[in-house]
Amino acid sequence: MPSIDTEIQINASAEEVWRELIDFASYDEWNSFVAHKEGEPKKGEKLVLRLTPPEGMAMTIKPTVTECIENKKFEWLGRLLMPGIFEGRHAFEIEEQNGTVTLKHYETFGGVLAHPMGWLGIYRKTRTGFVQMNEELKKRVEGRAAETEA
Repeated sequence: MPSIDTEIQINASAEEVWRELIDFASYDEWNSFVAHKEGEPKKGEKLVLRLTPPEGMAMTIKPTVTECIENKKFEWLGRLLMPGIFEGRHAFEIEEQNGTVTLKHYETFGGVLAHPMGWLGIYRKTRTGFVQMNEELKKRVEGRAAETEA
């Protein structure tokens, strides 16, 4: 199955990273990849996300939250039309060690259109958006920590 895998080191606690990750109301202040987010970060909830990948076409998706483990993992599943056509399981995993977080941000794709989407360059553009979001989240969280210390 095609997938996109990214990760970044953030100098903060798992709680600080989690707080920003699930604060959907603040996304427009720092997140250029997910321009708009509605819904609650709770298992079974529907989200409405406006994705704006760099060099790509903006799109609105309506995935369902499949996992939400505080300070550990946030995951959703999005589908095009119906199961088996095209779907993406998108996840954020937070691993903390010695006051530093490794944020793993990834998505696995399936369905009959999974490989053709790759041929269209969708995954390359989306990966660029993931990396951009990771860097923006790092800047946001580390910036808040610096403000608190000052």
